[in-house]
Amino acid sequence: MKDREQEQHWLEYNPPEHRGTVSKQRLSGYSEQRADDKTRQRADELVQVHTVDGQKAEEKTGQKAEELLAKWLIEAPSATALFLDFDGTMSEIVPDPANAKPLPGVPDMLNALSVRLALVAVVSGRSLSFLQEELDEGKRVGVPAETGKPAGWMGQEQLDEGRGVGPLGGIPKEWGSSLVFAGSYGLELSWAGETVIDSAITPWEDKIRQAHEEVVKEGLSNVFIEDKGIGFALHWRSHPEESARALEVATRVATTYGLELQPGKMAIELRAPVHIDKGSTVLKLVNGQERVCYIGDDEGDLKAYDTLDILESQYNSVVQRVAVDSPEIPAELYSRADLVLEGPASLARVLAIVVDSSGLSRK
Repeated sequence: MKDREQEQHWLEYNPPEHRGTVSKQRLSGYSEQRADDKTRQRADELVQVHTVDGQKAEEKTGQKAEELLAKWLIEAPSATALFLDFDGTMSEIVPDPANAKPLPGVPDMLNALSVRLALVAVVSGRSLSFLQEELDEGKRVGVPAETGKPAGWMGQEQLDEGRGVGPLGGIPKEWGSSLVFAGSYGLELSWAGETVIDSAITPWEDKIRQAHEEVVKEGLSNVFIEDKGIGFALHWRSHPEESARALEVATRVATTYGLELQPGKMAIELRAPVHIDKGSTVLKLVNGQERVCYIGDDEGDLKAYDTLDILESQYNSVVQRVAVDSPEIPAELYSRADLVLEGPASLARVLAIVVDSSGLSRK
């Protein structure tokens, strides 16, 4: 990501003495261990498969991509942070987004890997409650009540207060091995039973509600309106002929209320114009891990790729940009990916290999 403000997030929450390039820190919850030079060299051998100078795309796709990604995740688990999108990544794209489900076994495998890897986080435009319901596998009943003050979800004062958090940002492993959920691109964050909603959304709540009411009054009967609580999206996958009308309404209403438009696959979201996206969220969650992988399939995931670019070029992190292929994948996401998996089932196979290699139970 090339935005100065988001780079400042990284500098604030990851001071030099705690970055992956200075590996004297104890990686969360594990013995003092790092991806040493030999590990780095091996990782580089595994992942340097960009399509350049006429190199065939097949070298970063299909079974080869699955093997490379699985090896990369297995190689230095205690130094690795894994970030994943939901729709189109671990769930098939379906006509009605309300019916989207993760592939069988994926929630259990993600929970198992959260014990093994330094960090496993789901970063999605979906609401936090949706992610918890679909991926927590009954570990929690409902959405945890908001805790602490409602200030920004990475505000250090709020996170430190009464929670035994050290001087770092990010998600300390000492809080327990559990999945991290970043809903609404990171405006809602939950882990280990704690939930914090970014205060940046507060000034926009009334405008979002009013905009939602206005869109409903438009009578877009063939367009599904997904209410995310702190934003909403219009979906026309079941009726693609409604795309022009839906986009016209969304653009007009967003302009009226000063909201931001976030495009998706046969959808458009109206959200508060706050500087929080998948890229800034990844920056805030990274906590000294030397290896960072992001897996996604849509335009919004390009921001996360931008963040990995920064981590790689400025902080010498070993990164892995992974795309999940589909007929609707953005061309830029595909071209920038180090590896391309052939659909959510391909990701599920990779997760199974990593879980089995670690001797973890899938259930």
